[in-house]
Parts: sequence; C-alpha cells; structure tokens
Amino acid sequence: MRIFKTRLFHRWSTKLGIDNIKLIQAIQEMNGGNFEGNLGGFLFKKRIALGSSGKRGALRTIIVFKRNDKAFFVYGYAKNVKSNMTLKEKQIYKKLANILLAYDDEQLSHAIKHKELIEV
Repeated sequence: MRIFKTRLFHRWSTKLGIDNIKLIQAIQEMNGGNFEGNLGGFLFKKRIALGSSGKRGALRTIIVFKRNDKAFFVYGYAKNVKSNMTLKEKQIYKKLANILLAYDDEQLSHAIKHKELIEV
C-alpha cells in the first residue's frame, strides 16, 4: 500500500511534530476498519494522537483512502480550531479523491517530483 501526503498537509503535520510512523499506523488501523468517519466517496476522518495525550484530544485528519491500495492525507485540524467540515468542503475533497485515486504510477511520480505529493 502506498501512502502520500499533500504538500499542505506535510507543512501542517511537520509543524505539529506528526511523524510518518504515526501516519503509517493510522493507515494500518484504517485497513483494519478502524476510523472515526466514512464521509463517502473514499473520504474518511481519522484521529491521530499528538504526543502521549491519546486520541481523545487528538488531531483530526481527512484521508482519501482505498483499502490495500493508496492513501492520501489531504487535510488536518485540531478539534478546538474546527468542529466539522462544511458540505462544500466535503464536495471539494470528494472531487480531489476521485482525481488522486485515478493517478497512475507515472502521474504519482510526476506529483512527487514537483513536490505536490510526498510519499510516506
């Protein structure tokens, strides 16, 4: 399974100290069916613990996810900053999900080369 993060997600997660190990663990949990919300259209909400605080005070991530295929971390936020995504945001991320999941190896390589995606 290949795991990616968008450039914006990478900046956000780096600033908060979220390492790739936590991202990989999150995707492993998702492959096992453990996630907080299925938003439809291959879009999921998954909590990631920050430090040793546990998932109750965790950060929220939005992930484009296709089981045992590809995962893309596209957005992240703290619960105290934002409670939920708007309907318009969901629609935009669902369109993005369709685009990202349709990428072939050549398109993924191109996006990585131009730093639009970072492979975890």
